Amino acid sequence: MLLKDRLKKGKERLDQTLERIVLLCERVEPPKGELEYIHFFCGNTEIASDLKEREPQRAALYKATAGLLRAYANIADEMDAAGYNNAHVARIKKQVEHYLNARDTVRLASNESLDLKGYEADMRHLIDTYFKADEPRKISPFDGMSLLELSSFGRTCWTIGSPFPAKSSSPASVKSRIKLTAHGIFSLRFTTRDEAVSLGAGRRSD
Repeated sequence: MLLKDRLKKGKERLDQTLERIVLLCERVEPPKGELEYIHFFCGNTEIASDLKEREPQRAALYKATAGLLRAYANIADEMDAAGYNNAHVARIKKQVEHYLNARDTVRLASNESLDLKGYEADMRHLIDTYFKADEPRKISPFDGMSLLELSSFGRTCWTIGSPFPAKSSSPASVKSRIKLTAHGIFSLRFTTRDEAVSLGAGRRSD
């Protein structure tokens, strides 16, 4: 898809989602503040029947807000290229923030989301009291080795059954053992091959 076509479709989608949520919230009484949104989408929050009756309206608000947010995020960094002037960009940004705040207000009022702000101090106290982060400590001698050396060492140890070095082994000794082990396996392979050739030759002479 060409950039121009993508921006065109992105602009159309943003305009459509904005129009949809504006129409949805059109009947909210002025000045369209928190109390007005709560009254329209929740009714009396202490009456369960009011909340139940307005549940479809809240679901529509949540869906429309999510669609608006996605449409805006898709072209938020390319509003000029999409054909919006500075005034339109500022107005749309303000509208998006307004409807996001309205959605969050309705969610909290209807107990359909959990507000953790009141628990932050208690959570910090629990973390500080019961969780302790110790200083990092070295648990292996492999920090000075390359990935290739470490991989080679693991293969050679598995092949000949050589145990991994103890934690107290130094990186230099580990590298030395890698070289010796690799040399030993290399020699062993060639020795075995030579013996096989000799054995085959002896059988043919017999």
